[in-house]
Amino acid sequence: MTFTGVLLISSSLIELLAALVIFLYVLRVGVRLARRASTESARAVFAEGVLAALDLSVAATLLKVIGLQSWVEIRAFATVFVLRILLKQVFLRERSHIAFREGLDKSYGITCGAKNLSF
Repeated sequence: MTFTGVLLISSSLIELLAALVIFLYVLRVGVRLARRASTESARAVFAEGVLAALDLSVAATLLKVIGLQSWVEIRAFATVFVLRILLKQVFLRERSHIAFREGLDKSYGITCGAKNLSF
């Protein structure tokens, strides 16, 4: 097996792990909503899952960049990379917005006033 083949298999496994992370967080959101938790806390949990999956996805994409051969592939990689960064910024902003509305500190699980929200 060539080095490029190993990189492609590794990046595919990391992307599979990212999909599994999203699936598990969606299940976690479903459990929260079934227990009548607030939709804000469910949104916060989902945002955390997407952020974790995006981190894994960026790592997989960086592994793929090692094997790029042409300018067309490099341009496509740069486009995908920028889109993932933008998505991550959107979810980070969403998470901080939820934390502000819930009256929590930036890190979840901290008690502020009478509210306590742990993930």
